[in-house]
Amino acid sequence: PLPADTAIIGEVGLSGEVRTVNQLGMRLNEAAKIGFKRVLMPKVRRKLEDAPKGLQLLQVRNIAEAMDAVLPKD
Repeated sequence: PLPADTAIIGEVGLSGEVRTVNQLGMRLNEAAKIGFKRVLMPKVRRKLEDAPKGLQLLQVRNIAEAMDAVLPKD
């Protein structure tokens, strides 16, 4: 199962790529406000200077990277 303190933001394409969504900064702020500690999100090219302090951003390009980022290693 996904850790309870992890939120997921993004859109998954048919080939498994993880795509960005509108108003990413606002979504990150809301995730932090309601208590999430980590956010799995699309990899972005720009710096996320407006991201809340203390929120761990797990940036991924596809589903395989997403699974590696959040699931426990054996």
